[in-house]
Amino acid sequence: MKKYDLIVVGSGAGMIIVSRGVRAGMKVALVDHGPLGGTCLNNGCIPSKVLIYSADVIRTLKAAKAVGVEARVEKIDFDRIMRRMHTVVDDGRRGMERSVEEAENLDWYRGWGEFVSDLEIRVGEETIAAPKIFIASGARPSVPSIPGLVEAGYLDNVSVMKLERLPKSLIILGGGYIGCEYGHFFSAMGTEVTIIGRSRRLLSNEDPEISEIVEGRLSEHVNLKTGHEALKVEWEEGKKVVSARDLDTGEMREFAAEEVMVALGRRPNTDILKPEKTGVEVDRHGWIVVDDYLETTRPGIWAVGDAIGKDMFRHAANREARIAWDNAFGEEGTKDKEKVKVDRHAVPHAVFTYPQVGAVGMTEAEAKASGYKILVGRARYGDVTKGYAMAEEESLVKVVVNREDGRILGCQIVGTEAADLAQQVVYLMNAGYQDYGPVARSMEAMEGIENDDGGPFGAVIVQDGVVISRAHNEVLKRNDPTAHAEILAIREASAILGRYDLSTCEIYSTSEPCPMCFAAIFWARIKRLVFGTTREDVAEIGFDDSLIYDVIRGEAELEQMELVNLDREGCREVLEEWRRKPGRRVY
Repeated sequence: MKKYDLIVVGSGAGMIIVSRGVRAGMKVALVDHGPLGGTCLNNGCIPSKVLIYSADVIRTLKAAKAVGVEARVEKIDFDRIMRRMHTVVDDGRRGMERSVEEAENLDWYRGWGEFVSDLEIRVGEETIAAPKIFIASGARPSVPSIPGLVEAGYLDNVSVMKLERLPKSLIILGGGYIGCEYGHFFSAMGTEVTIIGRSRRLLSNEDPEISEIVEGRLSEHVNLKTGHEALKVEWEEGKKVVSARDLDTGEMREFAAEEVMVALGRRPNTDILKPEKTGVEVDRHGWIVVDDYLETTRPGIWAVGDAIGKDMFRHAANREARIAWDNAFGEEGTKDKEKVKVDRHAVPHAVFTYPQVGAVGMTEAEAKASGYKILVGRARYGDVTKGYAMAEEESLVKVVVNREDGRILGCQIVGTEAADLAQQVVYLMNAGYQDYGPVARSMEAMEGIENDDGGPFGAVIVQDGVVISRAHNEVLKRNDPTAHAEILAIREASAILGRYDLSTCEIYSTSEPCPMCFAAIFWARIKRLVFGTTREDVAEIGFDDSLIYDVIRGEAELEQMELVNLDREGCREVLEEWRRKPGRRVY
């Protein structure tokens, strides 16, 4: 039996741990049946994006008529599309293989690993052991026991990559993200596609409003049969025939196609790995049980990625791998570092179907189920000029906010480039107070820039998570030197709420307020001020308040203005008269 300092099972996100172990001078064993790179590189997000982009181009060309541009697709070169996909996959895999083979103190065991006893793994005829083991064993397609399916033959997300000829017709079993993505791809290529899903709506894990729009637009190109359960598959006259029952009516229906693709979710590889032999607990579905620090029930063994069945995305797995390493060995260059919990509040994901879906955090239903009092914002692409220009009629941006503090709990988007748009919300949910203040501030600042009303400054006042007022600098527009964004926002909020006391409110400003605005915020009793750029930042573009601060501190004199203290005693009499007034109000 060969002993190592570290064993890593799986070469997807597991390669992050392998790399760190090698850099740390450890003797490392990598267990992977191949090909290297895991699901993402070989048959997941990387190759599918290459394929689906071609479909996106076709859809864009055909949709261009709505904006006055008529185009025609002359030819679809399926062979070239597949070759481009294989090129990026093969190049990436070969690069990884070279690195692994050339690395010192790293042995690659090519095969399926199986725990045979505590901290010992057998690969083929060899047994290896290590005091620390990381499991990144991934998952594989879940294939249901539908009579006749195996005999008829089927595609999945692995074998579909090996297609040499475009099928004329295709039945996809499953209306989740894999089914919707490949339904989009093949239908754009010209294949007649039918999606059969047991759930009564597509993308059942997404917000229902998002699913509804996807279903409406995708159904223009794909025959959608939700609420149907596939019961058997047969060969008839050279085609594969799927018999499915309508779950609402009980009626049996038959669907025939040249090929059948299974896209019914994923299952863990723990039935092969057998981690229970080393004291690692799995749940009833076979996913490895870990604590908040990604350690399993067997101390010294950590698990990450698809193997734990949480956020089954490569970016999430990569983050988990780094956290698991740091929790096991300490962050690189440090010692005795406190363990870090996995933060799952803002893990983004996308579905590259038609239309595209991008989301992060909780849906409206999930937020309510978690006990939050929420506010929900909805907007269509067409609500702004850019969206109208794109002729994006069926689209939605939905944001779920905690009513108590304005913190963003989740965002769901459906429409062109939804994934890119959702990423902007991901940044907000991982920064500062995790609220929508920066977006609101930026919107007001942009209006000031576009209209040249007075400068790139905006402000928003919020009460209980609701925007009460918003304004941008209008000094030039109004010919009013006091028309700063913060002042105008305070005036509007006071008028709307019917009071000068805004102590229940917060103000978000694109920049640190000038002394005038800061004083107004103070006198309005606003409880929280959040600002972006500093006084030094705005001074660099010509808005320099430093002299005012110096005068206030008594460190400078104003050259542009003469200061005269006149008739102090006479004016004090006015103050005394007010002080003697019955029922005077002090604010």
